[in-house]
Amino acid sequence: MTLTLSSAQAFCYLRMGLVTGLVDKTGMIAWADAEIMRAAIPDDRIIELALSGQRSYSAIIWLLRDFQGLPTYDLALEALLARADQLLTADPDKTMDIALGLRLLDEEEYLPKSVRAPIQELKMALDAHRLGEIRLIDLHAQLAGLLARYRSYAALLDHLP
Repeated sequence: MTLTLSSAQAFCYLRMGLVTGLVDKTGMIAWADAEIMRAAIPDDRIIELALSGQRSYSAIIWLLRDFQGLPTYDLALEALLARADQLLTADPDKTMDIALGLRLLDEEEYLPKSVRAPIQELKMALDAHRLGEIRLIDLHAQLAGLLARYRSYAALLDHLP
């Protein structure tokens, strides 16, 4: 069975991706362009995203928030964490950037407890690293352990930035 994201889930993924820095504006616009080309009748919201290149990140995040409606974390969150895993695996030197971005997920109001708890542990590890209590390699190991459980969702990224 192939997993795919609904439009609301894709918008949620993109919003969280922009907030955390795991997705950039260029990637989001390229995704929107590809979705327009793939669809017989493109979704107006995706057309608007494709034309958002001159908007600020915050304006696009608010736009995506409106498009997604109530957050639909199922699959969107798994895809985002699989993206983080891919980025960390490709470049371990990005450990701090990825960890600092992911800590922002703790601000999501409806974040499932199964993800909130490890994100809060990651925040504590970031604080411990800042205080010199743990080394960067230990922070990397904790982050890699958190993200490894989401590798099975990497197929969701086939059509996502």
